[in-house]
Order: sequence, then structure tokens, then C-alpha cells
Amino acid sequence: MSEIHRKIEIIKRTNLKDVLISTVYIGFNGYFETMVFPILKSGEIDHSVDKECERYNTRKQAIKGHEKLVCKYEKELRNKCDYEIS
Repeated sequence: MSEIHRKIEIIKRTNLKDVLISTVYIGFNGYFETMVFPILKSGEIDHSVDKECERYNTRKQAIKGHEKLVCKYEKELRNKCDYEIS
């Protein structure tokens, strides 16, 4: 395992029908990042392209940001959402 991979901590991962939402702590840069990746028809995650990327300074912000993105993509799937998206 490379030095870089040892400094990345998975905070949350959410699989929806056509996207994976992944929030990690990137220790070597000292920030949290949430990325949205498409899930291909084959079921594989396409890590070569990200649909969205948000960065945060704290774990609390990252978790809240993750949940907002989950809600955004759930809303697209179901047209229903309890979170306010700004």
C-alpha cells in the first residue's frame, strides 16, 4: 500500500442507483472531500470521472455535505427530499 493511500480515511460511502457518493479525509492535505462518481450499467464505479467534488475543513462539515449530496441525488431519483439544498 502506498504512503498516499495510508493517509486517506473513508468517512462515508453511499451507493445510490447510478452514483457512488464518497467522503474521505485526505490526511496528507489535511482536508475532507466528497466526490460523486457514476456507476456504470455493469455495476462498476467509474473513478475516471467525478460528477461533483466538494471540499471541507472539518469532519462535521464533511458529513453534512455528504448527506446533502446524497439527498440531492436521491431527489433526482425519487423527487423527494428532507434536506434543504442550497
